[in-house]
Amino acid sequence: MDDEEFEENIGNTDDLNDDVTASAGLGLSLEKRFERLNQSDRIDQLYGCSRYTAFEERIGWLYNLQPCEIFDEERRRFVSALDLYFIGEVGDRFKISIVYPPYFYVGTKLGRENDVYAYLSKRYHNRCLSCELVAKEDLDLPNHLAGIKRTFIRLRFHDIDDLIKARKEIQPIVKRNTEREKEQQSRPELAV
Repeated sequence: MDDEEFEENIGNTDDLNDDVTASAGLGLSLEKRFERLNQSDRIDQLYGCSRYTAFEERIGWLYNLQPCEIFDEERRRFVSALDLYFIGEVGDRFKISIVYPPYFYVGTKLGRENDVYAYLSKRYHNRCLSCELVAKEDLDLPNHLAGIKRTFIRLRFHDIDDLIKARKEIQPIVKRNTEREKEQQSRPELAV
């Protein structure tokens, strides 16, 4: 395929580099996000990979995956997903999208999990898909191979945008608390 045919089928390639950045629509308007979604589908169709939407079981071999966003009609918003690319039994290509809510964990001082959980669930109730207490192994502990579990708070979001915004708000607090704890350990007379 020559460059003119590519630009005709896909659009201006200058816009392609500007629009297709990270896996999320960070700071993009709603129409730009729709445009990027449609452009991604057009590129996939151009290379013979159509979206499979039927409910019948289909056998295929996974050969690629890519983070993406899809528009959820039920929630009327974009949600994070994974595009899974398959080669079918007869050599045809197809892709499916699976909604996958991004998440991160927040660790607290021992015994303060419920307080932080209450604060975070109240603070992010409109942006957060769910906020829950989860028991996991703390790999930061020196004896983490012993299998000792610790309670963490898992925050799940609709899309990467919401996750990054929340993480940017929480990171300075975590950094400040970590520095305060290190200072208290080095100078016990300052401990309150």
